[in-house]
Amino acid sequence: MSPTSPDEDQVKRFADEVAEQQDTDKIHLLFNNAGIGGGGSMIVHDRDEWERTFNVCWFGVYYCTRAFLPMLLEGRPRPHRQHLERQRLLGLGRPAACRTPPTAPPSSR
Repeated sequence: MSPTSPDEDQVKRFADEVAEQQDTDKIHLLFNNAGIGGGGSMIVHDRDEWERTFNVCWFGVYYCTRAFLPMLLEGRPRPHRQHLERQRLLGLGRPAACRTPPTAPPSSR
């Protein structure tokens, strides 16, 4: 998967590969992180840089959440086991990417 250009079909294939390799249709925990620094100045920098930053920081997390959500829902606790297991979603974008000063070095390129 490309960390700088999220592709929904690629993310879906990754989720399918995880299910196949782990021989499961459920998960209980999803760590979901995507983010780069960028954007910069609206005056100096091109719109393309802003769109790239938004695409990675927003759609990276969104696509992974959507792709793994069926497995996460399948792993939810059954009424008689609620105290034993719970599923969790931790989705992290990089909000600082939208507030990065133009002089700051990128965290990922």
